[in-house]
Amino acid sequence: MPLIDFKTDLKSLRYGSDKPNGGSSSQPYIQSPIPDSFNPNLSNEAVALFNSYYETNRTSLDFPIRGGRIVEVGGNIYSTPSNDIDRIRIQNFLKDSPRGTTFIQKQKGLQLTNPNTQVPNTIQNVGGFFNVDNQVLPVTRTYNPANTIAQVAAQGTGAHFNRHGNSPTLYESPQTTYGYIVANNNTPSKNRLTILTYLKLRDVGNAQFKVDDILNGGLSLQSVNSLGIAVAQNQILNYQGGPGSNYGIGSTIIRRATSTVAAKVYSQAAFTYSQIADQDTRTGNDPNKTYIQDFRAQLDSSVVAQSDYFNYSMERRLNIGNPGENSYPKVVYNSIIPPAIDKLNALDYFYYDSKKNTPWQAGGEDTGDIIKFAFECMSNDVPDNAIGLVFRAFLDGAIQDNNTAELSSFKYLGRGETFKTYQGFTRDISFAFKLLVQSRSEMRPLYRKLNHLISQVYPDYSPVSNFMRGNVVRLTIGDYLYRVPGFLNNVNVTLNTDVGWEIALNEYDDSDVAQAPFVVNISCGFSPILDILPRRENFANPYIPLIMNDGFLKGNVDSDLTTTIRTPLQQEETIQQERRAITTPSAPTTFNGTGPQALPPPITNAGGSNKKQARKSNPKATTPVTPALKFADLGFVQPKVIQDNTTYNVGKGYKSGGF
Repeated sequence: MPLIDFKTDLKSLRYGSDKPNGGSSSQPYIQSPIPDSFNPNLSNEAVALFNSYYETNRTSLDFPIRGGRIVEVGGNIYSTPSNDIDRIRIQNFLKDSPRGTTFIQKQKGLQLTNPNTQVPNTIQNVGGFFNVDNQVLPVTRTYNPANTIAQVAAQGTGAHFNRHGNSPTLYESPQTTYGYIVANNNTPSKNRLTILTYLKLRDVGNAQFKVDDILNGGLSLQSVNSLGIAVAQNQILNYQGGPGSNYGIGSTIIRRATSTVAAKVYSQAAFTYSQIADQDTRTGNDPNKTYIQDFRAQLDSSVVAQSDYFNYSMERRLNIGNPGENSYPKVVYNSIIPPAIDKLNALDYFYYDSKKNTPWQAGGEDTGDIIKFAFECMSNDVPDNAIGLVFRAFLDGAIQDNNTAELSSFKYLGRGETFKTYQGFTRDISFAFKLLVQSRSEMRPLYRKLNHLISQVYPDYSPVSNFMRGNVVRLTIGDYLYRVPGFLNNVNVTLNTDVGWEIALNEYDDSDVAQAPFVVNISCGFSPILDILPRRENFANPYIPLIMNDGFLKGNVDSDLTTTIRTPLQQEETIQQERRAITTPSAPTTFNGTGPQALPPPITNAGGSNKKQARKSNPKATTPVTPALKFADLGFVQPKVIQDNTTYNVGKGYKSGGF
């Protein structure tokens, strides 16, 4: 069958009868007429609209926006021919049942899943799932298809309509937004956190709070209802719809994680929720004043240790100051704010008698710190006098204490291994710290102390001979190094440019500051001079204070040794006595079998008492008595004497079958 006839111009194709079993789907929703043709299904307005569209887009440039030129539809709303065509198409889709009506109901359900917020309410014809008209809902939980159609008509022009609401709104009033309402109606009676604190953190005595509880607390009943505050005490929020619902069917319930009933205490070392609700960190409306309290003072003193935080805080105990002190309403650049000053930083170097006082005794209360950190620069002319440099212990990085033994190497002819003899030791300590200037009152004293510290590596000239002299410094770093004398090998200064500088532009009186950084990195190398005999600790010398010189390590040293310490001469005498006991005829013989019977002759001890006896018997003798060589003098181990399968250790006595 021919389409129409063989002479058709393809301008009269018919739509319809496109559904199964007959019937028309009314699609396409826009039947675009062919230019210069007549379509009885289109109104004159639609034909004029399409003719305008064809005329505007004959070049296919779609310029300057989609659809070409902008036309005024009415008022301040603008659209293009393309937008109007789209609007007609979407309108026809929304009217098409069941697809269009189902789409509208689904959008209403999705909008109902928005959470409750503090926004104005509106009367919305919900219909659909609920079949209830004129519901009072927040505007953010309502949907009207007219809003979507209005946005389609304005698409591409820069205008934006709200999706939510019961009518299209191009420019939403600021008074209806969440930000405006919360900011301008944030009174104690309407604030969400205030309401939750009063109704949920306090014990109302029942499983549910009542209206009287709301009114007695001075709260807004309307706000409690609109926010969905749950009546039950085991819930926080409970309201219809919201994220917990299914397209608006059901409720959103936010339950408590744990019970906050005041009578149920989970720990004696923590606040109950009622105590938390009663706390107040503001003493008034003055932002310059804060109320700091110690929560432990409100707990059971028999369970929780308490202290006076106000008097024992670091700021008060150590005088570290608070650079952010804001107790003064208005200050100028060169203002001095005493609470902001670190008193230790502001303390200049001082002279004192180091024999009678420590730097912390001489410097007074301003020298307090978490750990002791000071340099005592000793006088070369009056050794008891010193200059104290006490710094805040901003120690930076590791403190290295290197102790190295000095061993001399040599070799014997015919031996491949290397032997060593002890020559001495060296000890070097390296550490680094920072200077931190946190107020203008601290800059001059800190840099003066730094300058004096650097000068310790420069020569000191004798006032008598004018010879150069080194400088002895006592170093203290906590208790690990306590007033240890020595020499500073180096003082390396790094000006920290990552932090700000004092600029001192002379716009004010800048005599107490200079153009210098607020932070300075300093590293030092130190060689101690021990004021004790440095030696190894052993049984006879159980305490050699190489570190912790305040006696912290001194104490009773437990040992399982039962023999007394003997001198080398006493040890040699014992050896000779043992040998004589072995070779004497009266010595008991318990050996059987064969073996060498002769023992080597005893080594004569020509030193000590034997030497004196030789001189006594021949006082005129001029030939010195030569001591007999010992095996130990030659570097060998004492020999073992073997007799009848039994080993004798000459130096240790003997034991049957071994040594």
